[in-house]
Amino acid sequence: MDRDEHHLLEEGPLERFKGATLQIQPDLTSRSPSACGGFTPDNKPSKLGALCPVSVSDLEAREYFSSRDSLVHSAIDECVRLFINTNTDGDLLGAWLLTEISLWDTEKERIVLLTTNAMVTIKYDFIATKALEHQKVPLPAVDTVVVGELIYPPGSMVPRLNGLANGVMSVVKGCLLKPLQERWTTSASHMPQDNLNQQHTSPFDHVNFEPRPRNVRGVRAMWNKGEPVPFSKRWNPFTNEVPLCTYTSHPLLWHKGRDDGNTRFDVESFAERLTFALDHASASNGNPPCKIDYQPIVLQNYVGIGSMIHNRNALGFLNFAGWPGDVSMEKSRPKSPGSEEARPSKVPKALPVLQPAELDTGVSSCIETNYCIPSYLSEAMQMMQMMRSHRMLTDVVLEVGQELIHSHKVVLAAASPYFKAMFTGGLREADMERVKLQGVCPTAMAALVRFMYTGTINVSELTVCQLLPAATMFQINYVIDACCSFLERQLDPSNAIGIASFAQQHSCEDLFWKSQHFIERYFTQVCQEEEFLQLSPAQLVNLIKRDGLNVQEEMQVYEAVMKWVRYDEETRSPKMENILSSVRCQFLTPTFLKQQMNNCDVLRRLPACREYLAKIFKDLTLHKAPCERERKPNTPRLIYIAGGYLRHSLDKMEAYNVDNQTWRELAKLPVPRSGLSGAFLKGVFYAVGGRNNSPGSHQDSDRVDKYCPGQNQWQQCAPLSVPRNRVGVAVMDCMVYAVGGSAGCDYHSSVERYDPEEDKWSQVAPMHQPRLGVGVAVVNRLLYAIGGYDGKDRLDTAEVYHPENNAWHMIAPMRTRRSGAGVVALGNKIYVVGGYDGQNQLETVECYDTETNTWEQVASMSEPRSALSVTTLDGKLYAMGGYGGQGQSFLSIVEVYYPELDQWQRGTELTCGRSGHASAVSYHQCLVHRDQQSTK
Repeated sequence: MDRDEHHLLEEGPLERFKGATLQIQPDLTSRSPSACGGFTPDNKPSKLGALCPVSVSDLEAREYFSSRDSLVHSAIDECVRLFINTNTDGDLLGAWLLTEISLWDTEKERIVLLTTNAMVTIKYDFIATKALEHQKVPLPAVDTVVVGELIYPPGSMVPRLNGLANGVMSVVKGCLLKPLQERWTTSASHMPQDNLNQQHTSPFDHVNFEPRPRNVRGVRAMWNKGEPVPFSKRWNPFTNEVPLCTYTSHPLLWHKGRDDGNTRFDVESFAERLTFALDHASASNGNPPCKIDYQPIVLQNYVGIGSMIHNRNALGFLNFAGWPGDVSMEKSRPKSPGSEEARPSKVPKALPVLQPAELDTGVSSCIETNYCIPSYLSEAMQMMQMMRSHRMLTDVVLEVGQELIHSHKVVLAAASPYFKAMFTGGLREADMERVKLQGVCPTAMAALVRFMYTGTINVSELTVCQLLPAATMFQINYVIDACCSFLERQLDPSNAIGIASFAQQHSCEDLFWKSQHFIERYFTQVCQEEEFLQLSPAQLVNLIKRDGLNVQEEMQVYEAVMKWVRYDEETRSPKMENILSSVRCQFLTPTFLKQQMNNCDVLRRLPACREYLAKIFKDLTLHKAPCERERKPNTPRLIYIAGGYLRHSLDKMEAYNVDNQTWRELAKLPVPRSGLSGAFLKGVFYAVGGRNNSPGSHQDSDRVDKYCPGQNQWQQCAPLSVPRNRVGVAVMDCMVYAVGGSAGCDYHSSVERYDPEEDKWSQVAPMHQPRLGVGVAVVNRLLYAIGGYDGKDRLDTAEVYHPENNAWHMIAPMRTRRSGAGVVALGNKIYVVGGYDGQNQLETVECYDTETNTWEQVASMSEPRSALSVTTLDGKLYAMGGYGGQGQSFLSIVEVYYPELDQWQRGTELTCGRSGHASAVSYHQCLVHRDQQSTK
């Protein structure tokens, strides 16, 4: 073992490092790691920073403190105690030691604490063991989070000046990064192999500490309301008003190993928890949801030309180093600075990691080879286990109940911080040959000791409930992770609530949050299980208040609550009023509310609850806007497209996954159709009307089919009363409305609605005028019919249907006549997109405000088109396909509209051009099948 490895793996007594100080001065004007030491190629002090000598004891101190696992935990505990106020900040969700990347591309070691209400970043001195400064950001203030690869903008000069994060290394007193730099720059064999980028040709990429490749993952949180960072803040290294922070993983993640479960150093773990916390923070505070993007994070850093020139002339990285791009080496051994051999013409595929040539390492020039025996550690531990089983050189006996377990103190201390503190912390057990342990299962303790020697652990349904508490007690993280991984694979609707409670009890944060996600995703099945009925009132309220519950309608949540109350009605009915207020009753239908108030036996005995529902009923019939937002299920979001026309009617059915931006082909329509419309109701897609324009067939259709995503199958429903081509379809009060359309030359003003419970269509009041190619939308239980063609003219008129009095009323007309437009509701506004005015296809877009009865023009699409489909998702409009007019043919273009920016952007195109197709949005249904739990 060489000297560096010795210091990293072996801890000496703390007294060796008393008085050790680190006086490495950060240099903001330099991009060279040699600035940290203050040396130039001529072995003279740099003009940019004072000479910063570091004694041998200082180096040992760094290595000592960086290898102490318990130090990070102690620092985090201290920071939680100092900076977290549970009354204002909420519950602690997690703690990490991460690397913060400033706008000057400097890496700063930071402790990050995340609570339900705040994110706290702490600068911590790990030698003095004290917090130096901190920043607290309220989560409701964070408006944007970006997760992705860290990249430099095109043409950036920064990648040519490769420092710790391809920039200057800023080392402060007590920083844990320096020992890892010294260790990994000793030889190429010590560097993490996944970070040796073979594509670079500049020697600068291999001289310095390179803990990861340039495209490392990161997360950036911003609280600037979408505004760009001003220049004065962006390039000012002394400002503390930058409204964003950027994190990546700490180098200890590579030092300890990526697969060792060191989530405290992993930015991926932090990003997952942060996005989840922001969703819940927005929901609980009633704020708009935080925008979460998955895309590269651009490090827009500033590097002055003057500093680059100074680096070239005064701070050379190696004696043979020149300007990036004009240096090449055939051999790894440096030549004299002035020799011609230092600049051969060919560039090797990869350069080894070299010491800076100007530094005197004190090691004589000799040939040496560093050997690594992969099987050595495994064979050594096997021998230790054999010696333990034969009680050879054992120096402690663990007494657990009636069991006596012979062991070696050094092995116990190496594997468990608990035993390390016991045997090295000056406790009386340090000198005892027999130690009595209480509060732990003997079988579990024996399994843990066996794991310490062998690295293997057997986890089963019978042992996990004993192993996890024992592993938590003795702080054996590998076993904790194994138990959590096992329990995660066992998650099922029948046990998810119990596993979540068990994980919370033993502080297994990742397992707890994954269990919560599972409960949300499979809520409709979880609420049928015994564990759900055993929830306390507070636990029930906490569950049903979540935005992420995967339900097709709020009625499912209401019925789950009533089932919980009836399980123990005598003790639970008094709490019903408080629980009912957590159900989003404003999204129940008036018909359902009326039935409950008249017929529910539980509500009959609770007048306060009846009064509450009566008020909701009144608000719904008055068409008041809901004060709560609809749930956003914790499942993949899909846009479904059915049918359409491309030289003939299509039978294609596809779904677009917004999360991964991919299209997937589904079961084909039973009959090819164009001019149809579609809508989702209770998790089922309905394809209504249309026309079969196929060779040998030109027939308008009264056909209605429903598609079940879970089975990927179509089923025919009761037909319309008349054929309806280019019909408008919308859902209101759990019924499907079919508006207008045509049958040959007969243009309809009639309207009918479909009850899926009875599989029956019934007529409602007709519109004031016939409408072919009409657009429809629903806002606050009012059905709007807009534009269309009456057989003579394209229409600019619009009307609204009131279900209470079964009547239509005219509203303000549009600014432009149009038929075949895409119409969709977003909030209290209705957008009318594109269409045909009788002469040309339109790219213009109008917006109707239902509260003021006024129209306004908004940004136009890039492509004019009619017979397109438009839908909404995540507050954005998706305009898909359509007919572009003569010379444009049928379009596959998808454009996405951002209302807050009043701007259209290109989206992922359709798999083929088409017009006259149906589209609708739904959240992916998640069901756990008992025979095969593949959906987990």
